[in-house]
Amino acid sequence: MYKHIFFLTILILFSISNLFGQNFWNDIRYFTPEEFYTNKEIHPVDSNLVIFIDEVRHQLQEPITISSGVRSKKYNHEVGGKEGSSHTIGKAIDIKVVDANYRAKLLFYLLSESYCRNLPIKIIQYSSHFHIAVDLKHTEVYID
Repeated sequence: MYKHIFFLTILILFSISNLFGQNFWNDIRYFTPEEFYTNKEIHPVDSNLVIFIDEVRHQLQEPITISSGVRSKKYNHEVGGKEGSSHTIGKAIDIKVVDANYRAKLLFYLLSESYCRNLPIKIIQYSSHFHIAVDLKHTEVYID
């Protein structure tokens, strides 16, 4: 009898983990999990970030290239990332920006989707990319 309860408990836990785990990927239209990982990192990427950027891509109707995603602390240090970077906990990505027109459109859709989802984000503009982070208390935008 105890074996049956044990296996039933395992089955229930497995089902719950699938509901709240990484199965959100089934609904992602434009990205694969591999695009969010740098150097085959193990830490999971934040589902809110993936769902958010997938919807931004849908609204933008242009490709989005993720140039950096989840990083190990070691790799983050090697590329000059800040200590405690959101990249190391799966809550940040860098998006390649191809020109000024694309930059303006992307910024518009990032901010509008953040507002629609009531999802605070951090956007930092660099010359070649935007840094996007989620899981904040309020939206922050840093533009040169």
